[in-house]
Amino acid sequence: MNTKSDEKHSEAAAGAAADVDSSFPNGLVASSLGISGFTIAIVAGLGAGNDASDVLGRAIVAALGCYLAGFFLSVIAAHVVHEHLSGFRAAHPVPDATPFQSKRSPVTEGGARNVEKRAA
Repeated sequence: MNTKSDEKHSEAAAGAAADVDSSFPNGLVASSLGISGFTIAIVAGLGAGNDASDVLGRAIVAALGCYLAGFFLSVIAAHVVHEHLSGFRAAHPVPDATPFQSKRSPVTEGGARNVEKRAA
């Protein structure tokens, strides 16, 4: 097989997989879980009739814990997506398109000028 095209495909797959990791929304997932933990702790604490200062302190601790859990979960999810895409791209490489380039036909070489001349 052609090793240059194989190297190009593996480099392209590695670059695309690196893009997945860098663009994965780790902060968004973590902050969403942190805000959810904070909200749930506030609602549950006030619903149980606890003192507001106790509820707020526990909600802040819950927000921090949920933020950290969300960050670690999103890092794990990014790794799983990266591994899956790397394996898929290795199993299904994109073929080289250079042998399939079509020749220009005389109809398309003149562009719109030929169409206008024939129509007039």
